[in-house]
Amino acid sequence: MKESEKRFVSYWKATRQKNKWKFAFVHGVIGWGTITAVILFLLMWGLDHSFKTDLDSPTWNNIIKTGLSPYLGGIFYGLAIWGISERRFKRLTNK
Repeated sequence: MKESEKRFVSYWKATRQKNKWKFAFVHGVIGWGTITAVILFLLMWGLDHSFKTDLDSPTWNNIIKTGLSPYLGGIFYGLAIWGISERRFKRLTNK
């Protein structure tokens, strides 16, 4: 087993003891979701060229869309990473 695989097995042994949903929340919603939301917001804001404070403006609708979608997608991202890591762990440890 390579050194990188040994590190992964050690890391995943500790990580898998925690709850799958906590992992999905931390790595998916907070990690991936926040980064994606910020990037999408900046892109939408940059393309719009007019940041209005009117709550009926298209900018606020975009903020709501870009603020919710990445977080919802983050749950699926976190669960997908959990599944991929579990398969890799089982393959490496023959469990």
